[in-house]
Amino acid sequence: MLHVQSKKASIIIEQHGYHAKATVKEYRKEYVRVAGSWHWLDYPYVEYLTSTGAVTLERLKFAQSPGRPFVIGEEIEVVRYDGTLYYRNNLLESYWWKYLPLLIKSICFLLALTAIVKYFLAV
Repeated sequence: MLHVQSKKASIIIEQHGYHAKATVKEYRKEYVRVAGSWHWLDYPYVEYLTSTGAVTLERLKFAQSPGRPFVIGEEIEVVRYDGTLYYRNNLLESYWWKYLPLLIKSICFLLALTAIVKYFLAV
Protein backbone atom coordinates (compact mmCIF):
# COMPACT_ATOMS: atom_id res chain seq x y z
CA MET A 1 0.00 0.00 0.00
CA LEU A 2 1.10 3.54 -0.61
CA HIS A 3 0.63 5.83 2.35
CA VAL A 4 0.55 9.57 2.79
CA GLN A 5 3.84 10.51 4.42
CA SER A 6 2.67 12.35 7.52
CA LYS A 7 -0.19 12.80 9.93
CA LYS A 8 -0.27 16.51 9.12
CA ALA A 9 -0.56 15.86 5.38
CA SER A 10 -3.36 13.32 5.96
CA ILE A 11 -5.30 15.78 8.09
CA ILE A 12 -4.90 18.63 5.58
CA ILE A 13 -6.04 16.41 2.70
CA GLU A 14 -8.98 15.09 4.73
CA GLN A 15 -10.13 18.57 5.81
CA HIS A 16 -9.54 20.59 2.64
CA GLY A 17 -9.98 18.03 -0.12
CA TYR A 18 -13.06 17.43 -2.26
CA HIS A 19 -14.85 14.25 -1.06
CA ALA A 20 -16.78 12.04 -3.48
CA LYS A 21 -18.07 8.52 -4.02
CA ALA A 22 -16.31 6.70 -6.85
CA THR A 23 -16.72 3.43 -8.76
CA VAL A 24 -13.70 1.31 -9.66
CA LYS A 25 -13.79 0.89 -13.46
CA GLU A 26 -10.46 -0.70 -14.45
CA TYR A 27 -6.83 -1.33 -13.56
CA ARG A 28 -3.74 -0.25 -15.47
CA LYS A 29 -0.24 -1.59 -14.86
CA GLU A 30 2.43 1.02 -14.20
CA TYR A 31 6.15 0.60 -13.67
CA VAL A 32 6.85 2.64 -10.53
CA ARG A 33 9.65 3.12 -8.04
CA VAL A 34 8.75 1.98 -4.53
CA ALA A 35 11.26 2.01 -1.66
CA GLY A 36 14.25 2.27 -3.98
CA SER A 37 13.33 -0.47 -6.46
CA TRP A 38 11.11 -0.67 -9.53
CA HIS A 39 7.89 -2.70 -9.61
CA TRP A 40 4.86 -3.28 -11.84
CA LEU A 41 1.76 -2.28 -9.87
CA ASP A 42 -1.91 -2.34 -10.78
CA TYR A 43 -3.37 1.12 -10.23
CA PRO A 44 -7.15 1.43 -9.97
CA TYR A 45 -8.91 3.92 -12.20
CA VAL A 46 -12.16 5.22 -10.77
CA GLU A 47 -15.09 7.16 -12.14
CA TYR A 48 -16.50 9.94 -9.97
CA LEU A 49 -18.39 13.22 -10.10
CA THR A 50 -15.99 16.19 -9.87
CA SER A 51 -16.68 19.41 -7.97
CA THR A 52 -17.70 21.01 -11.29
CA GLY A 53 -20.29 18.30 -11.93
CA ALA A 54 -18.39 16.42 -14.65
CA VAL A 55 -18.02 12.63 -14.60
CA THR A 56 -14.36 11.70 -14.98
CA LEU A 57 -12.14 8.61 -15.01
CA GLU A 58 -8.96 9.12 -12.99
CA ARG A 59 -6.07 7.16 -11.47
CA LEU A 60 -6.32 6.62 -7.74
CA LYS A 61 -3.10 7.12 -5.76
CA PHE A 62 -3.36 3.71 -4.16
CA ALA A 63 -1.81 0.42 -5.19
CA GLN A 64 -1.16 -2.87 -3.48
CA SER A 65 1.38 -5.56 -4.21
CA PRO A 66 0.57 -8.30 -4.88
CA GLY A 67 -2.99 -8.13 -6.07
CA ARG A 68 -5.72 -5.63 -6.63
CA PRO A 69 -7.20 -3.86 -3.62
CA PHE A 70 -10.70 -3.42 -5.10
CA VAL A 71 -13.17 -5.32 -7.24
CA ILE A 72 -14.24 -3.78 -10.55
CA GLY A 73 -17.57 -2.03 -9.89
CA GLU A 74 -16.88 -1.53 -6.18
CA GLU A 75 -17.90 1.83 -4.72
CA ILE A 76 -15.28 3.61 -2.62
CA GLU A 77 -14.84 7.04 -1.07
CA VAL A 78 -12.15 9.28 -2.56
CA VAL A 79 -10.65 12.67 -1.74
CA ARG A 80 -9.21 14.96 -4.42
CA TYR A 81 -6.60 17.41 -3.21
CA ASP A 82 -3.96 19.41 -5.07
CA GLY A 83 -4.38 17.45 -8.31
CA THR A 84 -4.18 13.99 -6.71
CA LEU A 85 -7.00 11.53 -6.03
CA TYR A 86 -6.61 9.67 -2.71
CA TYR A 87 -8.45 6.66 -1.26
CA ARG A 88 -10.12 8.09 1.86
CA ASN A 89 -9.79 4.98 4.03
CA ASN A 90 -6.05 4.99 3.39
CA LEU A 91 -5.77 8.59 4.60
CA LEU A 92 -7.45 7.68 7.87
CA GLU A 93 -5.63 4.36 8.24
CA SER A 94 -2.13 5.64 7.56
CA TYR A 95 -2.12 7.86 10.65
CA TRP A 96 -3.50 5.23 13.02
CA TRP A 97 -1.43 2.40 11.55
CA LYS A 98 1.75 4.43 11.95
CA TYR A 99 1.13 5.27 15.60
CA LEU A 100 -0.60 2.06 16.71
CA PRO A 101 2.61 0.37 18.01
CA LEU A 102 3.37 3.46 20.12
CA LEU A 103 -0.17 3.43 21.51
CA ILE A 104 0.08 -0.26 22.44
CA LYS A 105 3.46 0.27 24.13
CA SER A 106 2.07 3.21 26.09
CA ILE A 107 -0.92 1.21 27.29
CA CYS A 108 1.32 -1.71 28.34
CA PHE A 109 3.60 0.69 30.20
CA LEU A 110 0.66 2.25 32.05
CA LEU A 111 -0.74 -1.16 32.99
CA ALA A 112 2.66 -2.29 34.31
CA LEU A 113 3.11 0.95 36.23
CA THR A 114 -0.35 0.59 37.76
CA ALA A 115 0.44 -2.98 38.87
CA ILE A 116 3.73 -1.87 40.46
CA VAL A 117 2.06 1.00 42.33
CA LYS A 118 -0.72 -1.30 43.58
CA TYR A 119 1.91 -3.83 44.75
CA PHE A 120 3.86 -1.24 46.76
CA LEU A 121 0.69 0.27 48.24
CA ALA A 122 -0.46 -3.18 49.37
CA VAL A 123 2.87 -3.94 51.12
